[in-house]
Amino acid sequence: MKKLFLIILFGFSISTFAQKVRGDKVEIENYIAKKWDVEYALMSGLVIKKLPLKTDFEISLTKNGTFQINKLSGEVIKGTWVYNSLKHYIILLSNENIIGKIAKLESNKMELIFISDKDSNSNLADIKAILKPF
Repeated sequence: MKKLFLIILFGFSISTFAQKVRGDKVEIENYIAKKWDVEYALMSGLVIKKLPLKTDFEISLTKNGTFQINKLSGEVIKGTWVYNSLKHYIILLSNENIIGKIAKLESNKMELIFISDKDSNSNLADIKAILKPF
């Protein structure tokens, strides 16, 4: 009995912490259509705490499938987002290139993984950002 309880508890904890992007199109649109700010980021396994004044970027996503990233440097990246309901993630496209993937999405938290070419000079490359709505 104790073994069964531990197995159930283990399964519940995995499902709780391994949430992917799930829901129908309307639910996803309602969750995502916000302005998001970096809470913290992970780079090569190291936690980068959010600076108190401003972050390197903020991202706004809309219900109509568009997004805009405003970098602290003043650079603006615009594009579209697409929900893959079979694989349970959202990709961010800019100029027909995949620049990021939203791997987890909740009403008050989002995990964004930036994707870049090896030749890219992007300072957002290889960063997993944990964001929260404004």
